[in-house]
Amino acid sequence: MAEAEAVYRATAQRFPDDPVTYRGLAEVLKAQGRMADAEAVYRATLQRFAEDPVTHRGFGRGAEGAGPLGRGRSGVPRRRSGGFPTTR
Repeated sequence: MAEAEAVYRATAQRFPDDPVTYRGLAEVLKAQGRMADAEAVYRATLQRFAEDPVTHRGFGRGAEGAGPLGRGRSGVPRRRSGGFPTTR
């Protein structure tokens, strides 16, 4: 995983206008259990690419499946119904 992180960081420097690279970095950080780092990358990416729906979904999906990195806006995990996050 450390190698993947290094590749994404190098790619982000080379292609700074590509949100796909930043999303990949955030996913690698989540896979490493570095949720605070992943959230920071997602937040920075959303500031730069505010209209990118895939980044919004990636940040919302998180580790538990709903809300920013798995939590709703309140910070409490959302309930699930039929495997899909609710919009409550």
